[in-house]
Amino acid sequence: MTIHRKVLNINMAKSAAERKKEQRARDKQNDIKQINIRVHKDDESVVKDHATALLEKRLNKTQK
Repeated sequence: MTIHRKVLNINMAKSAAERKKEQRARDKQNDIKQINIRVHKDDESVVKDHATALLEKRLNKTQK
């Protein structure tokens, strides 16, 4: 591999900060807000499943 190719491969990779910035922009565009809550460990999976279902429902509704 030439030095030129190595430089291109390094420049094409995005940093974690860049990926996070893009995710925040997508979330803002879709009116998505991240929240952090405390729940009992036995309720964690139920709460996550419910939140995921709500998000999917909202996104499907706005895409139609």
